[in-house]
Amino acid sequence: MNEDSENRNDYGDQFQQKSKYIRGSLPRHSLDQSIQPKTYKSYENVTSRIALPKPEFPNRADFWNVLIRRVSTRTFKREPVEQNELSCLLFGMSGLTRTYPNYAFRATPSAGGLYPIEIYPVINNVKGITRGIYHYDILHHELACLKEGDFRNEVMEGCIGQKMTYKSAINFIGLYFFYFIPFIFQNKKCGPLAPTFPKCQILVRKPVAIEREIQKARSSGLIVIKLARAG
Repeated sequence: MNEDSENRNDYGDQFQQKSKYIRGSLPRHSLDQSIQPKTYKSYENVTSRIALPKPEFPNRADFWNVLIRRVSTRTFKREPVEQNELSCLLFGMSGLTRTYPNYAFRATPSAGGLYPIEIYPVINNVKGITRGIYHYDILHHELACLKEGDFRNEVMEGCIGQKMTYKSAINFIGLYFFYFIPFIFQNKKCGPLAPTFPKCQILVRKPVAIEREIQKARSSGLIVIKLARAG
């Protein structure tokens, strides 16, 4: 093994060492309001906007049964996903659960309330929605179409050639906006991937809760989160 390979294998440990806090010497700083990020990201020049239906959750969904029956699969049916299923998934990933005049609560937590991850569904097979790349507008619970088209090959290539991404009805791309971090955390590298975990868990569990039977949930084709850096 050459020196470059050894250095690459050590990236994880180097990151942990250089980004960790030390008990008794935590940095102190005041918030710089001039760099406070916007609470919600939105796009003005979009191809179209699609209002998502209000999420309708099944009455029989039981949290512990969802955990017990959770499975992974790489085989999907070809039938399209319903818009309510997509609505429930997006709501569970980052939807607004309680809204007040000056703030709101979301379905998933985020350190410092920054919510630096934006969700971009790549639609392949959803009933009534054209194929394309969309952004989930959290404030209005709607999809903003950024570009129409078939992007299955591009997504598959970005996921190291995994064919299951080509066959899935929806691929969820999570973009992490690193410039959100300095507003709260003095160390810009502090925990950059931690906020992704609740969304990954929600995405895995929600399809099981949506469907009445586990076999239907396994074949719904809602599977992928790909993380990427964004400025």
